[in-house]
Amino acid sequence: LQPSFKHYQQQVKANARALAMALMDAGYRITSGGTDNHLMLVDLRTRDADLTGADAEKWLESAGIICNKNGIPQDPRPPRKSR
Repeated sequence: LQPSFKHYQQQVKANARALAMALMDAGYRITSGGTDNHLMLVDLRTRDADLTGADAEKWLESAGIICNKNGIPQDPRPPRKSR
């Protein structure tokens, strides 16, 4: 109910948009083409066919970004597959 929370949420959304754009600029595909909220689903196959969600989860968490693995449409690999 505090005005500061509204500002915080606006910044979270702006940061998520910036991250999605940076990932797309680096060659990753965001399945929805970007984000309108704090969530994005990144298709790792466009960058490296062998890159897995487990790899990305480990790297992102080491940078302080908490994520989870979800299925990507038409990906034959299960979300929890690791190398």
